[in-house]
Amino acid sequence: MLSTNSTKIALCASALILFGILPNSTIAQNSHGKEFHYLFHQADSLFDLGQYAAAGERCDQALKMKGGQFPDSGFYTYGFSYWTEAGNQERSIFYLERALLLRWQPQKILESLENDPEYEFLRQHKRFREIMDTNYARREKYSGIADTLHQIKVKDQTLRQLLSCAREKFADDSLQLNAYYDLMEMQDSFNLIYVASVLDQHGWLAINKIGEPANRALWQVVQHSPLEVQEKYLPLLRASAEKGESRMSSYAFLQDRVLMRRGQRQRYGTQIAKHPVTGKSAVYPVEDPLNIDSIRASVGFEPIKEYAAFFDIEITSPADLDDERVLEDWWERRKKKNNN
Repeated sequence: MLSTNSTKIALCASALILFGILPNSTIAQNSHGKEFHYLFHQADSLFDLGQYAAAGERCDQALKMKGGQFPDSGFYTYGFSYWTEAGNQERSIFYLERALLLRWQPQKILESLENDPEYEFLRQHKRFREIMDTNYARREKYSGIADTLHQIKVKDQTLRQLLSCAREKFADDSLQLNAYYDLMEMQDSFNLIYVASVLDQHGWLAINKIGEPANRALWQVVQHSPLEVQEKYLPLLRASAEKGESRMSSYAFLQDRVLMRRGQRQRYGTQIAKHPVTGKSAVYPVEDPLNIDSIRASVGFEPIKEYAAFFDIEITSPADLDDERVLEDWWERRKKKNNN
C-alpha cells in the first residue's frame, strides 16, 4: 500500500489546497462539533501508532454521529486511508465510493488505484470496477466545469485568506485597505460571470456531478455577490439542498446572509457582526434564540456556543443572540456605505 502519510496527503490534496489555510470565519464554517472532531483526533493518533482498525472504528463512530453522512467530503478520504491500511476490503470500498463520488480526486490517485499492486485487494472487490467507471463517466461529462470552479474557488479564497494580514498592516478606512477591498470586489465580479453562466444553464449542479469543492464554489461566489444575485439563486440552492444534492449548511449560510442584508434577523446564527458598544464581535440577532441549537442541528451545525467561540464570543444567555443594538448599528452602517 501507499505509505501512511502519502495515502492521506495524496487523497486529500485537493482538500488541503482549498481548505488548508483558513481565515477564522471559514474555519468556523467547517467546524462540526467538539465531539465529532475529538473522534477524528483520536483516529489520527491511533493511525500514527499503527492501530489502523481502531482508527477506522473511530471514523465509523463519527459517521454514525452525523447520521451516516459526513458534513464535509474530505473526511471520507481519511476513512478510506484508515481502513485501507487495516486491510479491510469492505470498509475501504465503502469509503472509497464516497471519496470518489463527493470529491474530485487528482488523476494520479485514480491511476494509483487502478495500477498499484498495493490496491490489488480493492480491485478484487465486485464493486470496484463499477465505482471507477461511474467516476470516469462523470469526469468526462463535467470535468471542464468542475476544473474551472476549482480554480475560481482558489481565487475566491486566496484574497480572503490574506485579508487579516491586510487589516493588520493598514488602518481602517485607509486608502490601502480600501484598495484591497476593491481588489476583492473586482475578483468577485469576475468569478460571478462564470458562476452565473453555469447556474443559468445547468441549475445548481449537484455534488455527485461535479464534486463537493466545485459545488461549494458555486455557493461561495454567490455568498460574496450583491444581494439581488443572492436572492435570485437562493431558491435554486434550497431546492438542491432539499434533494440532497447540495449541503443544507450552504443553504443556511446563504439564507442568513440574505436576511442580514435585508436588515432582518437571521435563522441559523451563522453571521457575525460588530457590537457597537464593546467593539468586539457579536452574533448578529437570530429569530428564535431559545431554539437556536435545535435549528442549527437540523442543518448539521454545532451548538451556537461552540460556533461563537471561534470568534471569541461568549454566549451567556439567549439575550446575547438578540441584541437590538447590533442589528441597528449594522443596518445604519450598511445604509451609510450604500449612500457613499
